[in-house]
Amino acid sequence: MHAHTVIIIGAGPTGLMLANLLGDAHVPCLLVERRTGLPAQSRAIGVSPPSLDLFASLDLAEPLIERGVPVRDAVVSNGRSEIGSLSFRDLPEPYRFILSVPQRDTMEILQDRLQTLTDIEYLRGTEFVDWAARGDGLEVILRDLGQQKEYRIEGARLVGCDGSHSSVRDSCRLESRYKRYGVSFFMADFKNGPDLGHRAVLFFTADGAVESFPLPDQTRRWIAQTDAGPDEVTRDDLVEQVRRRTGSDLSAADGSEVSWWQPERRLVRQWHSGPVLLCGDAAHVMSPIGGQGMNTGLADAEFAAHLVRRYLAGEDWEALCEGYERRRRRAFTAAANRAALGMWLGTRRGRTARPRDLFLKYVLLGRLGANRLPHHFAMWTIPHSRLAGERA
Repeated sequence: MHAHTVIIIGAGPTGLMLANLLGDAHVPCLLVERRTGLPAQSRAIGVSPPSLDLFASLDLAEPLIERGVPVRDAVVSNGRSEIGSLSFRDLPEPYRFILSVPQRDTMEILQDRLQTLTDIEYLRGTEFVDWAARGDGLEVILRDLGQQKEYRIEGARLVGCDGSHSSVRDSCRLESRYKRYGVSFFMADFKNGPDLGHRAVLFFTADGAVESFPLPDQTRRWIAQTDAGPDEVTRDDLVEQVRRRTGSDLSAADGSEVSWWQPERRLVRQWHSGPVLLCGDAAHVMSPIGGQGMNTGLADAEFAAHLVRRYLAGEDWEALCEGYERRRRRAFTAAANRAALGMWLGTRRGRTARPRDLFLKYVLLGRLGANRLPHHFAMWTIPHSRLAGERA
């Protein structure tokens, strides 16, 4: 039987960040992940300045920036002409940009750093099965997927960072409020396509939205609103929708596999149960439009690291969890509402598109809004993540 202070289930960005923060604090942790390798897809790509500040606390900001593309400007178009623009160049120093970097690179940097931390044990190819309380701690049942063999591990606390389909959340029977938005999108990453520089370009057209973001290696992500189902979309469909709505020709570009999704919103009713705590998508899911989700999960990890350290220093676990839940619920609500509003505005079609364009041009992207919006998109105005101002 092995003992660990904290057992973390899920080694996505949130779980990897939490393991790094706790490892720096010399808290013995076991990190458990079903996958044996990094995801092939780029997935979440936007890293906000507050998240870069958190990476900097691990001496990882510069290595991450070297792998990405700093986006300092965003342009909004109706497909025929520019409606307005945003600049991140006046954000607080030192990160006057949103970093666009494939999620697998973010994860690789965090994962590689774990090798330098003697207090972290990292198990891959292993899945969480269940847990049971044992005194002031717990016993966790894990399954080695290679050998299909179950075994038990002891720990003081368990943190579920295992995504929207969280087995940890389900094992605690924690219910969620859930809704699916009535719009859908498909996307792919195209290399050597039209040169739009390092700008983010948002096409809000009467036929539907198209968004385009730069990535490293002459690649751009293209996202298009669609009425088709997940089994009906193809790369050619995406190329045609982009051409028709924006005039950009992707036919000669090298495109990745197309993925389809319908945005949803989920918020767990309670973020903890006894010795178990939830972080990231295990606790909440928001529309990916606007890139708020992964960054909210990273901030959860920072807050959870504070919580664990204070618990180990003698503070009451239940009271700490209640404080975590209050603050992170507020942060999620602010981020999710912004993501939903941005998605709602961008997906107006037909006769509602013209009023939307006027609202964007003269209100949101006008003189007053243009000074405020960059701070909102950069997540500087999301309720703060720290318990007491000190860093984990």
